[in-house]
Amino acid sequence: METEKENGLRSEESPRKKYEQELRHLSLGERISRAMTATGEELLAFCHDPEAKVICALLRNPAFGLREARFVAGHHCSSAGLEFLANRPLFINDDGVRRLLFRNQFTADHVFAGCFATQNLFALHNFASGYEMTEKGKGLVRRALRKKFTESPAETCADFVVKTEGRCLKYLIGLHFKVETSRILAHHQYTSMILVRNLLIFPGLAPEVIRGISKSAMVWKNHEFKKMILGHSNCPSDVKKRS
Repeated sequence: METEKENGLRSEESPRKKYEQELRHLSLGERISRAMTATGEELLAFCHDPEAKVICALLRNPAFGLREARFVAGHHCSSAGLEFLANRPLFINDDGVRRLLFRNQFTADHVFAGCFATQNLFALHNFASGYEMTEKGKGLVRRALRKKFTESPAETCADFVVKTEGRCLKYLIGLHFKVETSRILAHHQYTSMILVRNLLIFPGLAPEVIRGISKSAMVWKNHEFKKMILGHSNCPSDVKKRS
């Protein structure tokens, strides 16, 4: 019995095969003309065309929808064609299209940037820590995450750090918290050992936050955490005196 995965592979292979056997040999002009009116499997087959002008023609086809957009995002091999697709809000706002663009090595930097611009800190963190991107994409999303963090309100930044249990901090090395963000974190009631550990290995942690963490009896009585607090380069002198 054919599995769902095998069925999916067959459904993708059939349009590609049709393109290679029936459409590739046509002139560029013929392919553009037929792409604007194609339906069914032929419409999906044209999604494998490497010419950006054919993709532009497909986008004028009334039958072209999300399924076809995902085929283009996953298989097209020119940055110009992918940019034509990304310029359509209906398609670029689809999670499936975005995921496939992130995996496509031909997606241009500014297309990535456009996708990232509309995402919040948590979405960017999910992208940065996931496995759905090329290495280039991971570098770009981490840059976008750092920019978004510096531009976000202090309360949002503090909430982001706490709710990710500090896992986000590895992408923020070299940055410093806003004064208000540090104040909020200094008064947080620490119950997550993962959050405490991730904060204490963050080089830019403000003395105020270290002082706040040290006031937690649960943390201070933990020999390992106490050692990390006292060994942090920003540990305030009054905390060191308590030891």
